[in-house]
Amino acid sequence: MTADQGRPGALEAVVGWMDSMRRGDLVEVEAWLDPEITWRGVRDAAICENREEALDMLRGSLEGGFGAKAVELIPGESGTVLGAIVPGLAELAGMEMRGQLYNVFRVRSGRIVAVEDYAFRDEARAAAGAKAPEWAAVPTGAEVVDLVPFLHVVDVERAIPFYEALGFAVIKRYEPGGTLEFAGLRATSAAKIMLARVDEPPETDPTAPGAGFLYLYTRDLHALRGRLLAAGHQAEEIEEGPGPGPRRHMCVRDPDGHGHMVAELFEGSVGTA
Repeated sequence: MTADQGRPGALEAVVGWMDSMRRGDLVEVEAWLDPEITWRGVRDAAICENREEALDMLRGSLEGGFGAKAVELIPGESGTVLGAIVPGLAELAGMEMRGQLYNVFRVRSGRIVAVEDYAFRDEARAAAGAKAPEWAAVPTGAEVVDLVPFLHVVDVERAIPFYEALGFAVIKRYEPGGTLEFAGLRATSAAKIMLARVDEPPETDPTAPGAGFLYLYTRDLHALRGRLLAAGHQAEEIEEGPGPGPRRHMCVRDPDGHGHMVAELFEGSVGTA
């Protein structure tokens, strides 16, 4: 049996320390701390150099209650991140805290030997060698959930056949007074576009700066190019080349002169998700 067998692991030590703090049991809190513990504050401000100094600081925290409304624990390769929502915590060492504080605990032989404070979750995770937990990406309702490009065209009706040749279908039309002002088109749940009528033709000079272009994906680039050409639309030659992106792609241009890139799907590309 090794010396560390039977001693608490890093996560267990942090949880034990948290429980002791919650109950206000300073004797038990002390038992979790190494005699030579160091506690570094936000922006590398040295707070405590040993257990006695750490206990004095924690005793002050307990006088006002533990203070955390919610906590999270993220284990890492070199430390454990403790994140806490602390209402009223607006600033520390001149750093805006926004009611949150992140500690990185380092544990050796069942005792906490060092703690570092951080204002930002990503910084704390990096310091602890911790990956983002899978549940971190769970939708909360406050994030963007869809994206529909909006293109200006002079004649919506004229533009529709080009995008139909790309595989889109009209799913929405808005025609006040009999004039088609905009149309919504959909190819898949991940490929949608909105065409909106404007009186002046959009800038199509390829040398002029613009907001960008559509980057489309297909499983059969050669077949799609043939369909576009057969329908009388512009489709440049398929290009191939090395690089981190798709190896086969071509440029297409709609009736209003908008140039877009169409690439062939490959394993690991965005469109395969």
